[in-house]
Amino acid sequence: GQARVVLSTVASNLRDCAPFASLHRLGLTEAQLRQWRLEFDSGCQAQAAGNHAVAAASFRRAAQIDDQFAELHFRWAQSARALKQFEDARRHYELARDCDALKFRADSRLNALIRQAAGRREAEGIFLADAEAELMRQSPEGICGQEWFWEHVHFTFEGNYHLARIIVQQVEAALPASVRATAESSAE
Repeated sequence: GQARVVLSTVASNLRDCAPFASLHRLGLTEAQLRQWRLEFDSGCQAQAAGNHAVAAASFRRAAQIDDQFAELHFRWAQSARALKQFEDARRHYELARDCDALKFRADSRLNALIRQAAGRREAEGIFLADAEAELMRQSPEGICGQEWFWEHVHFTFEGNYHLARIIVQQVEAALPASVRATAESSAE
């Protein structure tokens, strides 16, 4: 028989884990950096005062100068979330993770490669457990956080349980029909 494989994307804590390090894009002039810092600091002050619309506008202006600074996206995500703009919040949390200078979490590029490798290849015996997408779907506001993770990537008991359920669905799908027909266990 043919060996079967289950590939899984890698989920991480986006909402409750700030980037570990931020770096500016290369080639910024001193004047650009000063202007960026003014906009960023203005956004941080507005955010601290609870004025998230003003903060988001400042972060947007800073991003027009340098959109590679991870903390900028994290703070922008927090303000978007406070404004109940959950799609924008999720996008900026993902950008914060992707721009993080210390790559401790699987980023969008790595998860895209995993999805591409699995690429609807069930007939070849390759199955995808899209843990990232499924845990996002089950998360408040569609953004993974402390409901699944202790910190950046390590799962809580609840997170491990849900990850196991996501993977076991694909393991069951990968089993030969004869085994599936006689199996009496369920995902529960």
